[in-house]
Amino acid sequence: MEGFFRDAGWNRSQPTPAGWALTPAVLGKAAAANGQIVLGPPLAADDMIPAALLATPGE
Repeated sequence: MEGFFRDAGWNRSQPTPAGWALTPAVLGKAAAANGQIVLGPPLAADDMIPAALLATPGE
């Protein structure tokens, strides 16, 4: 996880790099480089997680 944050960000003790932006592409590249899988976009503030995804297998 620490590698993900390093790859997606910058050393905060330094000025913000010119042109730096936190975009879905930057996050995806940092995730892939650190063995993480992006499952999908985040839910909107008023969205609910479908109950089927919250159920314990076998319920």
